[in-house]
Amino acid sequence: MINTHEILPSGEYDSVAVGMCKGTNEEYTTSSFNSAGYYKWRSRSATIQECLPNLNNEDREFLISGISPEGWKELFG
Repeated sequence: MINTHEILPSGEYDSVAVGMCKGTNEEYTTSSFNSAGYYKWRSRSATIQECLPNLNNEDREFLISGISPEGWKELFG
């Protein structure tokens, strides 16, 4: 897994991911998520669904693949 985003603080225990979408080449920012859950997922201790249950599917996909919701529309219709 290649990290294509930067993690920025968004509160005391939360963060957002910001990065360029691989599909649109436009910047995308996820919703806020629990920082500890993110790092637990990155360490492969559990699945992204278990670690970031409050993040929507589109934002989780961006963390995994680097493709934003708009990028998926452009690439896959």
